[in-house]
Amino acid sequence: MQAAIKKFPVWRKETKRKLQALNREVAELAVNHSIDELKEKYAKSQAILNYLTAVQKDIIEHVRDFIPHSEKVLPFMEVQQAHMGSLVTDFTMIKPGALHKANGGYLIIDARKVLMQPYAWETLKRCLKSGEIRIESLERALSLISTSSLEPQPIPLDVKVILLGDPIIYYLLSLYDPEFQDFFKVAADFAGSIDREENLTEYARMLATIARREKLRPLSQKAVARVIEHSARMADDASKLLTH
Repeated sequence: MQAAIKKFPVWRKETKRKLQALNREVAELAVNHSIDELKEKYAKSQAILNYLTAVQKDIIEHVRDFIPHSEKVLPFMEVQQAHMGSLVTDFTMIKPGALHKANGGYLIIDARKVLMQPYAWETLKRCLKSGEIRIESLERALSLISTSSLEPQPIPLDVKVILLGDPIIYYLLSLYDPEFQDFFKVAADFAGSIDREENLTEYARMLATIARREKLRPLSQKAVARVIEHSARMADDASKLLTH
């Protein structure tokens, strides 16, 4: 018994080494195929090839970090979520938001929905003012929890934000938010109605375009006339057509 007990540490170490080798082998089978396809695609660029090689090596060495927590995995590849009473997390739990996805381009937002989300408006202005995105949970920002979590580095932000909403929202923000005009300097006001007689042909063409685009059956002349009549009724003016 004593001789067998003395061998346990050696066996444990050898078992761990074999499991690590198996992890690398499984990871290589999963990663190498995708990396090799990219290497063939960018074979003429040595800088990209060097980068892909580094990525390939890093993924294989840290394969445990890329295993989704929601999927059932083998015991030797499982990532623990709690350890000795403390919560454990990793970078795979971080998810991109609207600003991340629109970074470098344009972000079109419904002004009413942004204002209805707690602290979303202030967070949007803070990101635009600082020119960077900081990932921080609302609970921690309000000091509702004391648990420390991951603190990713700020991401440089370069985005054009377009707010859509009713004119009343624009006037209220201009009146009650002194910073509004600093962030949103350009205002575009779209008319809610147009003259009926001058735009009948264009209106009918628009209906035909929508039908073709949505692969709908074409409207008859009587149907077009009925839509125009209904549009005028919604505009509350027989000489106008609703632009919606």
